Amino acid sequence: MANVKLKNISDIYDELGLSVFEPLKIYAENYIKTKLQKYIAESMTFEKKYNLKFLEFKENIEKKTEDEDFDLENDLMDWEFAIKNILYWQEKLDRLGNTIA
Repeated sequence: MANVKLKNISDIYDELGLSVFEPLKIYAENYIKTKLQKYIAESMTFEKKYNLKFLEFKENIEKKTEDEDFDLENDLMDWEFAIKNILYWQEKLDRLGNTIA
């Protein structure tokens, strides 16, 4: 029964000149963009807080020789996590853009 319904849906999409995969691609695209926006916003928050780019901030923390500042180190780890996630989700979005729907 389910196969008949899927076949009907597939036939309708074909008649309309649409791909049955297009809605899945759109859903994945929206999901990925939401993730990207979250991590970009988080990174920008740190950028505004410290008035520095990530690499400049990281270099400053790594150069410190005096007492450890756990708040700065925590921010560094959180910021680095955001940057890694931006790269991860951007790669997924790039790959999705190269799929044929």
